[in-house]
Amino acid sequence: MHIQTDSRFQMIQCCLDDIIAHDNPVRALDKAIDLIFERGEIQIKTGQSSTGRPAFHAKDLAKLVIYGYINGVTSCRKLADEAVINKELAWLIRDLHPGYKTIANFRKDNFTLIATVFMQMHGILEEMGLITNQTWVIDGNKTKANAKRDMESAKNLQKQIESLSTSLEESFKELESVEREKDDSDDDTGSGNTGSPTSNGSSRNKEDIQQEISEKQELLNSKQKLLDRANELGKSYISATDEDANLLPTRRGKCAAYNVQYVADADNHFIVGAIVTDDHNDKGSLYKSIKHVTETTGSKPQQILADAGYTNYQDIKRLIEEVTDEVYVCTQRSVQDAYRDDIKFDRAAGTLYCPGNRAMRKKTKSISKGTHYDIYVIDGCKTCKFCSSCAEDKDRKMIRISENFEFIGEYNAKIKQPEITALLSKRKTIIEHIFGTIAQMMHFNGFKLRGKQKVGIETYLYAIAYNFKRLFSILRSGSPNPLLTRMLKLVFNRLFLSITAFFRRYFWRFSPIYGSV
Repeated sequence: MHIQTDSRFQMIQCCLDDIIAHDNPVRALDKAIDLIFERGEIQIKTGQSSTGRPAFHAKDLAKLVIYGYINGVTSCRKLADEAVINKELAWLIRDLHPGYKTIANFRKDNFTLIATVFMQMHGILEEMGLITNQTWVIDGNKTKANAKRDMESAKNLQKQIESLSTSLEESFKELESVEREKDDSDDDTGSGNTGSPTSNGSSRNKEDIQQEISEKQELLNSKQKLLDRANELGKSYISATDEDANLLPTRRGKCAAYNVQYVADADNHFIVGAIVTDDHNDKGSLYKSIKHVTETTGSKPQQILADAGYTNYQDIKRLIEEVTDEVYVCTQRSVQDAYRDDIKFDRAAGTLYCPGNRAMRKKTKSISKGTHYDIYVIDGCKTCKFCSSCAEDKDRKMIRISENFEFIGEYNAKIKQPEITALLSKRKTIIEHIFGTIAQMMHFNGFKLRGKQKVGIETYLYAIAYNFKRLFSILRSGSPNPLLTRMLKLVFNRLFLSITAFFRRYFWRFSPIYGSV
């Protein structure tokens, strides 16, 4: 039985540490972030003034923001409210109550700090043996930006500017007409009549026209500024609220968005890299994304998996030369693949024979997207038996031979091997899971911040939160293997035993903190 009472005036004497159980996972989060700051030697001042109250410590604000992103609370106002009413969060940040503006400024102004936290966590996960760098999987996720859905077209902006300029000239003429009639009226009657009809039929007074001119001038300046920015960035579409975003096709239709490149470790699905781009597709992102992750983390994978959207043989070749020999991309079939096996090419001799075994002559050279090509042509194709399939019933055939011709043939033959095909078939099960989890953490509303660098901050925060959720999910799944046990003891010391005991009692079934991962 329980005791029923109508009184709320009951005295409760306890401290925050008594409220939070010793096996509560928030204690693991606290120790992990303390360890990250200690190892990274992160010393960043969050206050801008030397007077007044001392600024909040960066570690406390980092714990607050990361806790919020783990639980899907990304609004600074809601985080400020949670700091007051949430007992776990009160314990985590020692009952501090930062305002929403303080939280917002910390989040948008500390890209270096958030990136350092992500990198240090990556190092800890490597020590724990949870990131093995055996296989990396890369894929892009187009995520909605915090901008209007309808973006401005550069062509439409030019038309609007021309229309506003014409309308502004008409307003100036109308103002001159009103002033002229006012002067004539003053000369004739000695009294002003600002409401009399003008020569163009208008009955507006001078003040209304001047107000209209001021509004049109302001609108014209803003449109011209936006058009200049679009021309500067080389974009056909631009958003007035987030100029760095691009018009991209997403699952929600075309809208202002960013193409975020996620790189994940295949063994335990931890994110090892997240790069924000505004590219329309993934074709040019393979080399620069993998190279960025290897440089920032100091690690190199033994294998790299990617889908057909990354078909860029120049990037694949560079990765094989600089990172690893095992780069497997589900290559797209090009037009030249149809006759690649039927032609005979000798680069040393500079000879090329078409599918009809006739010698083609070298016409010229060309460069396309950084790749060099030799162009060969042959005439009189209509007399050849392969004309209908090879030259498409034309009398001339042209073939482009890239500088990577031999490499492409060898690579395509390698990709068709059964073991490679089976390996690539598992790619989706690794990377697509990350997209769904982060979209759920976003509540499917996209980013909160604006601008490419600030979106990069939020991307790292989601990656950190996802990695913590994965870590807690692995601990929750049961007793770790001996290697993981040793590494957890190394990182979390005595806290490890209480955490594993806690998860064995299936706290996850009723905890609102950790969702399914």
